[in-house]
Amino acid sequence: EREETPVAALLVILDRSGSMAAAAGPVTKMALANEGAVMALDVLQSRDYFGLFAVDTRVQDVVPLAPAGDRDAAARRISAITAG
Repeated sequence: EREETPVAALLVILDRSGSMAAAAGPVTKMALANEGAVMALDVLQSRDYFGLFAVDTRVQDVVPLAPAGDRDAAARRISAITAG
């Protein structure tokens, strides 16, 4: 018998307010948050769903919720998020 893994959906909401520009060791809090989001994306299977919103005074749909197939494009968008 074949065992099937259920499909997962992960929606990440990142704070990109000015306080995320503060240092957290050698990098900013924003850089750490971006890196964590990319790492979360990397553990998903291509049939799982991933999306990411960045929030300061408004919501920015950085990676629309969709199958996690094109990880490179999503990682580039996530890495480009800046604080403020």
